[in-house]
Amino acid sequence: MGGGGAGGGAGPARVADPRLVPRDDDRDTGGFFQAARRGELVVRMCNGCDGLLHMPRAYCHTCGSWDGRWQSVAGTGSVYSWTVVTHQVHPFFPVPYTVVLVQLDDVPAARLVGHLPGAYPITAGQPMRVWFETVADGVVIPQWKPQLPSVELLSVERSSVESKR
Repeated sequence: MGGGGAGGGAGPARVADPRLVPRDDDRDTGGFFQAARRGELVVRMCNGCDGLLHMPRAYCHTCGSWDGRWQSVAGTGSVYSWTVVTHQVHPFFPVPYTVVLVQLDDVPAARLVGHLPGAYPITAGQPMRVWFETVADGVVIPQWKPQLPSVELLSVERSSVESKR
């Protein structure tokens, strides 16, 4: 039966992260997760026609090229769609949580999924920024969070409001 408990002396048993994690040695998607490990967000582009290869794959259906590259993107976007999950289907994902689909600012044809804990108040078009979550076995997954206005912008808005009084 193992584990800790009274008289066991080993302490409580640790539960491994039960999430499925991507492999960074996959031929089609590995470069995405390798870049994430470096703190960089990338998309797959065709060298033949400069088209987006999304979902990442080796072959371009537009021009027929097998020659592609991973291209860095800014890591900003806007909410294209979202849903709040309220029915728990796995103990690792306590409800509620919000799943967002983010359209990238510099490559609008690319949309990436993210996870926010809680019933996050989201609106269509809301600005988002990437952050990188380290999960099991050192795998890093790009996630999204709302992009807050800069402090400079807030202070300019405040001074404009105060000057109108």
